Amino acid sequence: MSTRDALHAAIDQLDDSQLAELMATAERLRNQTQESTWERLRNIPGIELPSDWPARFESFEPIRVEGEPVSQQLIRERR
Repeated sequence: MSTRDALHAAIDQLDDSQLAELMATAERLRNQTQESTWERLRNIPGIELPSDWPARFESFEPIRVEGEPVSQQLIRERR
């Protein structure tokens, strides 16, 4: 039995109030942002995150070159 089948079988056995609770949990998981995940991790004793976590990267402009980019050459050669 696959995990999906097992989940369907378990859901079929839930009553309406349990299904509503399961839906609320699923919505909460779907709506969680990365920031809220970091905040939850910070609140767990024993877990220490760097103060500048998650790392922020500076934006940059790609270098303009003549001809075909090397990345495109690699893709073409692998085909």
